[in-house]
Amino acid sequence: MIANFFLITILVFSFVFANSFFEDAEAQGVTRTDIDCKDEHVKVTKYNDNVACVKPTSVYPLIQRGWASVTKTDTGAISLDVASYFIKTNPTFSFDGMEETLDAKIIAVRESFPEQYVIEAEFSTLHGGYGDRTDKMVTQAITPHTLEMVVSNGNVVSAIIDEEWDEINQKLWKIHDLPDVDSTVTQNSNVFLEGDYSVTTNLVDYDGSTGFLARPSDSGSFPGIVMIHEWWGLNENIQEMAKKLASHGYVVLAVDLFGDVATTSDQARQLVTSFDQQEGVSNMNSAANYLNENYNVESLGSIGWCYGGGQSLNLALNNDEMDATVIYYGQLVSDQDQLSSINWPVLGIFAELDQGITADSVSAFESSLNELGIENEIHIYPGVDHAFANPTGERYAPIESEDAWKKTLEFLNNNLK
Repeated sequence: MIANFFLITILVFSFVFANSFFEDAEAQGVTRTDIDCKDEHVKVTKYNDNVACVKPTSVYPLIQRGWASVTKTDTGAISLDVASYFIKTNPTFSFDGMEETLDAKIIAVRESFPEQYVIEAEFSTLHGGYGDRTDKMVTQAITPHTLEMVVSNGNVVSAIIDEEWDEINQKLWKIHDLPDVDSTVTQNSNVFLEGDYSVTTNLVDYDGSTGFLARPSDSGSFPGIVMIHEWWGLNENIQEMAKKLASHGYVVLAVDLFGDVATTSDQARQLVTSFDQQEGVSNMNSAANYLNENYNVESLGSIGWCYGGGQSLNLALNNDEMDATVIYYGQLVSDQDQLSSINWPVLGIFAELDQGITADSVSAFESSLNELGIENEIHIYPGVDHAFANPTGERYAPIESEDAWKKTLEFLNNNLK
């Protein structure tokens, strides 16, 4: 008797809730579509005439989640919508609208009330998750995945991603998981040769951010360069590199994307995971504008290492007034639609042993540039690892770093002067 009373109460509440939803929908101009529901099922209407018949206990979570994209009349089809919605909107999966890659199917139905639908989904992500898996886009690599979900009552109650997910996630972090830097060590002076100009340095404000400016002391007009730091932030090493590059006749603005400096991997990881890519692009573009407006630069390039190498490429993809782009073992994009916005030369410096920016990904990047007719110089140094050009780290390779620096100076001279 008590059980029957409880079931009747649930049914009454569900019908009242559904009718209330219909009234709200009509008030907002949503058209109701006539459809007959069997037995104890309740008709639920969503925007754009989407209609479904569902069991009473399913009504609230389905409305709450906004499940349907097309008309559905059974809970299995609705569960597939729920699974797809979960993948598309969950920042963990960084789905990025790759609709054509998503394929979801029911592989089992567990008998219960309400039923539990076991759904297998295959899809690709543009970037495979990173760090705390927030919605911050800090790496780009198209990777396929398989996800098994259990959907019940309009909710995803469990989800198991394939093992490759964590492997990729850890791999992307591993390329940066370097020994903590020693801020007291500056080994640049020997291999990163200085030029003929004496240099003046000072901190400057550009649109609310503070950067390190290094420029020739001589009067005159020089090319401008936006320099982007590694995941350690704008530390003394990057400032030293800005001075070295300025001595060759460039106005160099080393940007600060973080507003802080890290000396341990844990600190750096926190800086990266809190980084907003849109704000970063705005920051770099503001630096480029600062150079144009204050120093009347005759041409403009960018250079970055590691994390900054990827950001140097991002600047190229978001600023069509650049004249040269230099990338030191930064995260790459091989999508030709994105790369097609570049119409100036690109220099890439990479490491054979790099497990994050692999030789295969470099080759794919180079092939895309070549197919688009974008002038490029790509160098993969044998026997060295990621961050080999950082003199404060244990992977520092002075011979290869010296050669890469000479290639960098020649490239900038040929394309900016």
